[in-house]
Order: sequence, then structure tokens, then C-alpha cells
Amino acid sequence: MYEQLLTEGLLTYGYVTNAENVNLEIALPKGLTGIVNATNISPAYTSYLKSLVENDNKKHFAQLADHTLSDLFPKGSLIVGKVISTKKDTFNLSLSPEDINSYLEQVQIKNNMILVGSVKSVEDHGYIIDIGLKDVNAFLSKENASKYNDGKQIKMGQQLHCLVVDVTHIKRNVIRSVILSADPFKIATQMIKDPLPVPLSCICPGLQAEATIVKDEGSYLKAKFLTYDAVIPKCYCNPDEQGHKANSQVRATVLQYHPETKVITLTLRMVYSSEVSEIFPDIFIGKIIKGVVKYISSEKEIYLHLSNGLWAIAHPPDPTAQKRSALLKAYPVLSKHRCCVMKLLPLENLVEVCLSWKPNKPNSESSALKDTLPADESKTKIPEIEEEETSTKNGNVVSHEVEEAEESRSEITELANLSKIGKVSRATIHKKLEDSFTVLLASSGKVGVLPKMHLSDFQSHCDMLWDIYSEGDMMRVVNFKHLNKTTICSSKLSLRLTAKKGNFVQTFKDIYVGQNLIGIVKTVVDYGIFVEFPGGLLSFAVTKEIAAGPDMNLHKYFKEGMTVSTHVCEINQKKRQFRVSLKLKKTDIDSDFQLTYFRNYFKEKNIIIDHLKSTKDFPWLFEDLHTGDLCNVTVTKVVKEGVHCTLESGTKGFIATHHRKGLTVKKSMTVPAVILDLDLLQGIIQLIASPVVVKQVMKMQKKPEKIPKNKRLKSHVLLVRKEFVIVLLKMKGKAKLAYLSPKMHMNDVFNWDYYKVGDTLFVQYVRRINCKNIVKLYEPVTQIARLTKRLQETTSEPKTARISDKGSQLFEAMDVDTTDPTLPESSKSRKKKKTAMKRKSNGYIGSDDDDAAGTGKKCKLDLKSQLKLCLLSSSTGIMKPLPQQPRTVMSAAVMTTLK
Repeated sequence: MYEQLLTEGLLTYGYVTNAENVNLEIALPKGLTGIVNATNISPAYTSYLKSLVENDNKKHFAQLADHTLSDLFPKGSLIVGKVISTKKDTFNLSLSPEDINSYLEQVQIKNNMILVGSVKSVEDHGYIIDIGLKDVNAFLSKENASKYNDGKQIKMGQQLHCLVVDVTHIKRNVIRSVILSADPFKIATQMIKDPLPVPLSCICPGLQAEATIVKDEGSYLKAKFLTYDAVIPKCYCNPDEQGHKANSQVRATVLQYHPETKVITLTLRMVYSSEVSEIFPDIFIGKIIKGVVKYISSEKEIYLHLSNGLWAIAHPPDPTAQKRSALLKAYPVLSKHRCCVMKLLPLENLVEVCLSWKPNKPNSESSALKDTLPADESKTKIPEIEEEETSTKNGNVVSHEVEEAEESRSEITELANLSKIGKVSRATIHKKLEDSFTVLLASSGKVGVLPKMHLSDFQSHCDMLWDIYSEGDMMRVVNFKHLNKTTICSSKLSLRLTAKKGNFVQTFKDIYVGQNLIGIVKTVVDYGIFVEFPGGLLSFAVTKEIAAGPDMNLHKYFKEGMTVSTHVCEINQKKRQFRVSLKLKKTDIDSDFQLTYFRNYFKEKNIIIDHLKSTKDFPWLFEDLHTGDLCNVTVTKVVKEGVHCTLESGTKGFIATHHRKGLTVKKSMTVPAVILDLDLLQGIIQLIASPVVVKQVMKMQKKPEKIPKNKRLKSHVLLVRKEFVIVLLKMKGKAKLAYLSPKMHMNDVFNWDYYKVGDTLFVQYVRRINCKNIVKLYEPVTQIARLTKRLQETTSEPKTARISDKGSQLFEAMDVDTTDPTLPESSKSRKKKKTAMKRKSNGYIGSDDDDAAGTGKKCKLDLKSQLKLCLLSSSTGIMKPLPQQPRTVMSAAVMTTLK
């Protein structure tokens, strides 16, 4: 089924790849992704969630633990969904029987028919099944359901494929009840054959039937399914090509069907309901495997048969620039290739691979060294032997295996035309593309490419620099790698400093065990991270070499483009591969890292501020505001999450609820406050108006005191971000604000999760940078261990989650505090407020995540808050699915490594 046919109303088979609290992630045909919101499971499940949220009963809410989406739809299970909306490569699906069986009528229900339904309720002797038809009761006895779900109890909301056993009519064409069976064996063996009169509206994905091949159209087979026309894409055909002749009978499974366009897509291959590791044994992303080209479709898709029996699909680097005839010459049928696994497609039982070179032609003048890789097998004619042996003579042809191919010697002329890797120079932006800049390199006069993710070591700065940079702007860059005769540059300060120090690797020969290298996160998978290094070298770090726990969610902490420091722990010279670790030893950690970290952070932030000043769209940047400054603000709006206000100059500000503890405000009221942070991304200023804090800061400004060095200072956490933590230093009734780095080293991405607003920390003053006080933890090992233990204790029991300041606007539409805060509170509400203030975890700020749908940020919510937001989104018609992991794209790096 082609992507342009995936429109609203399509019924499709899907494979569950992930289950969150309020979302299901579904793998669809052709490698696409679908999202199922919790409110689109079934009407019964939606009503159940609403009752839990409205009752606000902890006992009832605890019952949801047995009815989570991960319990109802475990990974590897197959579902039938209906496309209800589309956006780029993501499709919102519905599993509701009302949507799936919307074209089904009562009169069409017959015995031995396959229906898709959802468990409506659990009774003493069985289950009431919702099949989407009003006034029709479908019943599944426990006896008929005993073999389903591996003998486990079927739960409310679970989707079932059922076989109609008996239909009871009240009168003609009016059904009273339907008896169902969920025996997997009976359903799998139930196959529709001609000439059974099956209405088109009764066809749904998963249905087994006999089909007749009509014609081979090149990229697909045209078939006859019952009395209807159908298509079978070549990737869904049998690998041995048996049964593809005209008029041959085949057993097929309905993969997709559109009731309006009447297009039916079939598959001749087995659809497995298993974990990915069981469907693809000994296969993983990044693995190099041999394959044989079988054919090239009219869509310029190259189909290969892999050595392990699986089928694979490959796309040329630029299919728009190549004709099919050119691809047939470059990749002739039956030619053998080494390819890299890029993606696993469980629904098709297909592997997506990358082909980066033309097929080898031994003993040919056209054969190039770049086509030869270590471990390749070939035949060579021996022209001369210095020491002749009895077994081998001059002129003999022998089989051999390539041990090493020195690419650097073969491409001296070609590389001379490109800029040298590791060269630092000035670059001028020439043009802004979709996700990169073309730049003019001053050192060579050549044109290079600067990707967006290479603008800064800080990912938050990458987005801001991308918005403010324009044609003609200049910056310093380092040549990172060569790709397709183009120089890829990087403006990351860490890479530029590495190049100046001479530790900038260029080829595999530069790698040695024990070496510390700066790399860029290329791809994050469940079991590890692919890291790219200068020269296009690619390595892999397994989970145990990244985090302490094997269950660590790497997608949460590591993002594509993130700068990491690695330690080379193993090298395979024969395969030209090396393995790295992100766990740094104490000897590898720079004691001055935090000082360097903030110096670089504020340096880049000042560059952004200077650019914003030149646009004149941010007049408040001319006010010379700094963290810790006192100011007067006027309240403009009071909401549950905090107070919206304006400074005297008209600049927008925001005071979180926990940052005005002890202060009652109302609209148009003027109060003193202390500046916490300048949020350049949102264009607002974060403030704190707690009377205690304001009073202590005011005393310090009236009678300033220097912060003592080399002494243990007591502090309280005021604000937590991924890049920094702002603390309040207390000194004899006075106070100052200071910056604390949540990182101990470059890979320390987990520590920001430990900090909470209100934490008491002991710190040590370092120095002052850019009018900002910098501190570091006093005895960091002891304090980090204490914070880690506290986090483990809090995560073992359900507690109120931390909410991000930046994400607080997300909740205004959900739960706005419309009451006047100046009115006296009832005793009951005062008691609740007092209890809430005692709990340390209540109302604490978390840290921002970079990619949540709609706002660019993701709030860390507890399950109840996620359900509230989910139900609100469904009622308003605004779907906000959880962020999806980017599609694995690493062909450029893999191609460079394979060469």
C-alpha cells in the first residue's frame, strides 16, 4: 500500500511497538508509524477513564494499574485500526469498534464470520463484546475464550478477533444476540473461499482468504480477492517467488482496506505476533550482512534476499536523480552486496538496509578500492611470487579474504580538492536549508554544510541559533567529515577545542584502546547509542556501558546531535570496528569541567542576546537584567500554576505558585520580585516573589558581602533546568543567587533528575562569570548519593510529579484557577494547602524535555494528570499524542564507515 493511499477512513493492520500511559505506538505497513490515543480504544474504556478522573478516588485510581495500555496491548500484539487523521508520516488511529465496523450492518452478520470487537464488560460466565452495532449484544463465554490471551483473563478494553458461532434473531434482519469464539486456532484456519457471498463492508484486516493472481505489474501483483480487485506489493510476496504466475491460487491475508476507495491490500507472507527479537533473531540495527539483489521496483526500491533468509529493502541515496535503468546497471539482479541494517519492519517481516557502493567486479578495471572492504571475498591472479612454493605458482588464480583496504592512499587526488578534516576556519552562511546551512569556508573557498544539530554543544542553544542566524552571518567551524564529496562542518566548541589540541581523529588508524574521544549522538535505540566521530567514523555503546541500570530509558536522556565524551574500550582490526563506553573513569573527568561548562554556556548565550538585540524585537534585553536583580512587577493574571506579570518596562514575566509562597496577590497589584532566569526561547523572565527570599536579597544589596571561598555554604534550590540549577546562598540573614551545574562531566545527563525545588544543598563558591555567581557541590559524591537514594525512594511509591515552569502554560486550558486568591479560604482548603506544603515533592519543578507535541516541551506528569490532559484533548478535538522517536536515519554515517 502506497503512502499516498493512507488517507482517513483506511482500515489497517498494525503491530504494537510501544505502550505509554495514554498512547499506543503502532508500526504500520511501509515503515510508517501510527498513534492510538487512550480515548480511542473503545467507548467503555473512555468512560472508565473519565470515572476514575472525576471520582478522584485513590482506591479506584489504583485499579488502573491492571488496565493500563501496556497490559491490554503488550509489545508485539497485532491490532486493527482505522486512520482518523494524518500528519506527515504519523497517523492517528482509532481502535473503537464503532469506527472499525462503521460500514457493517446487522443483516450482514453470519456464522463463521470474523469480527473485530472490544471487551465491554466482564461477567460471571463470560464477556460482553462491543462490536460497534447498537442494540446488538455479543457474548463470549469463558469456555470459548480459554485459549485466548495464553489462558490469562481477558480485560475490559482489550481488542479481540472473534469468530461468529451463532446468531439469534428477534425477527428477520433484526439480531438479538451473537455468540462468539476467540479460539486462535479456529480463527487462523478460518479462510473465506469462492464463491461465498461476503459483502465488501465485512472485510477487515487480518481476514484470511483465497486469492487469484491476475497479473504481475512489476512493483506489485494484481489479484482477485473473492469478487473484488486487490493488490499485493512485492515486499509482501513469497521470497521464493512461487505462486506468482497468472491464474495461480494463493492464501492471502488482508493487510489494509479502504471502504470508500475500495482498495484492498493483501500479503502472502506470515504476519507474526511476537517480540521483535523473536521475529528478527540475530539481527540488530547497524549489523552488516550480505544480500542478493532480486529485483528493482518501478518506485526505485531495491529488494534483496539476505543470507539469513530474510528479505530486505534498500533505497538509493538519491532516487529522484537516478533512473531505474541506471539502478539496474549499478545493482544488477543476482549481484551480491554487503549492506547495513537500518530499520526492522516487523509487520512485513522485512529489513530495511542501506547500500552504499556498487557491486564488486573482481579482476575488472572498473573495480575501485572504495568498493573493497575488510572480510570481502574475491579472486585474484598472482602475477609474480618472490619465493615460489609448490602449492602456488605464477599465474594461478586464488581465492582470498581482504584484510585491510587503505582508502587514504587511493583517494589522495580526490581528497586534495576537499577541505582537510579537523581544519578550523571562519565560515559565512550562504543559504538556509531545511535543517542545515550551506556555508562558504574561508580557508579553502569551498562550500560546506553546517547541520542544525552542529551549531552548539547545548541543544537548547541550537534551536535559538537556528532561528537567529541568517545569510551573511559569520562563525568559526571545524571540518567534521566528508560526505558525497561535500564537507560537513561543525560549530560545536568542544570539537573546535579538540581540533586545536590535536586529538581530532580522521581515520580508523587514529583510534586506539584507552583513547578519550568527543563524539556526537547519531541514533538512540532501546539497547544502546550509535555515536559518530570526526571523519564519519561510527561506533556503538551498549546500555551497560552508558548507565548503571539495564532498564534505563535512553530516549529520555540522550537526543540526536548531543555531544558526548567517550572512552574506546575495544577495537576489532579485522572488521574495522570499535566499541566505546560513555562511563568515564575518575581520571577522565576534568576537575574544572563546571567552570568551563558555564564559561561556554554564557558565552554562547551572550552571542544569542547580541543577535536578538540587533533585531529590535526584544527591547527588554537592553535593560541589562541579570539573575538576582530586584525589580517591581505588576500582576496581570492569576492562574493555578502561578502569576503572569509585567515589569516596569512592560517586559513579560512569570512567577510560579511555589515561588510566591507566603504572598497573596491579585490582578493589578504591584509586588517586589527577584529575577531567576531570562527565558530567551519564550521571551519571558522567570521571577520569584517569596517575601522571605526578596527580603534576604534586599538586605544583601543594601549591605553587600563577598561570598567566602573554600567554605561550605548552605543553599536552597530555586529553579531546575537541564543546563543549570539556580540556588539561594544564605549568609547571616542575607542571600545571593548562584548557578550550579547539574553535570559533573559531559555525559552526566542523569543528575538533573535528582534535583528538586526546595532541596537543601551544601555548595562551595567557585568564581563570578558574566555577572553571575558560580558554585559547585561540596563533597559531591556524598550529596549525589543522597539525592539518588531519595529519588529511588520517591519513585518506588506514586507521588505528585514535578511540573516544569516552562511547561506550566500547558495546563491553563486544563485547570484554570478562576477563584479570587484574595478571598478568605475555608478551613478545609487551608488544611489541604497546609498538608500539601508539608510534602516535599508537591509542586516541585522538573526539567524541560525537548520534543513534546504542540509546544516543543514535555511536562513530567503523573498518570492522573496525563489522563486529564488526554481526556481534555479528546473532548476539544485537539489530539496531543506523546512525542515519537525519530525514524532511524544514519545512512550517511554508515556509508562512510562501510567505505
